[in-house]
Amino acid sequence: MYFRGKNPMKEDELIIYSTKISNDWEIIENHHLQRIWKFSDFKEALEFLNITAEICEIENHHANYELGWAYVK
Repeated sequence: MYFRGKNPMKEDELIIYSTKISNDWEIIENHHLQRIWKFSDFKEALEFLNITAEICEIENHHANYELGWAYVK
């Protein structure tokens, strides 16, 4: 897997790279990506968040999450 480094992407880079991922992602204010995952209940959403948080920790990328009943954003 290719990682660009730690500098924020420019608008044109965001557009190019966003075509390489799922259409479920949205570019917010030409700054960051956002996606909403839906689940059957709160417990399933929490389990997903914990798994992805572990990946973020390994990659030293500390994403901002919003956890609600049956969704993670």
